[in-house]
Amino acid sequence: MLDFSNSKILIVGDVMLDKYYFGKVDRISPEAPVPIVRLGGASNVANNIVSLGGHSLLCGVIGHDLFGKEIERISRHKNIDTFLLKTSSPTITKARIIGGKQQIVRVDYEDKSELNADNKKLFRDTISRILPEYDILVISD
Repeated sequence: MLDFSNSKILIVGDVMLDKYYFGKVDRISPEAPVPIVRLGGASNVANNIVSLGGHSLLCGVIGHDLFGKEIERISRHKNIDTFLLKTSSPTITKARIIGGKQQIVRVDYEDKSELNADNKKLFRDTISRILPEYDILVISD
């Protein structure tokens, strides 16, 4: 296994929440789906680095919503440091409906509008300021 214990890794990218709904399929629609949430996108990269013993800082955009709060909660629980810019756009969410062992459909919730000028500047300035403190930069889309 690779040793990430001395690595400081900056991750910049799409922060998202992956939701999975599992159910038994007797017909076309699943019965009693049970949701499971996981970190997705750049958040998953940060989670993997931390699980390998590395130090990561996850930088991205989330919404002022329940899913954004869930990303913050899971990140804290997994000791992932974050710089998450909160905007009025909803947090990117990918929902997968699983019937038995088969994915039936994935529904993406994402607002593709650009950050406003002030948020772009804040994000860019923060990344530029902290980048020299890190050994590796990962850009995740």
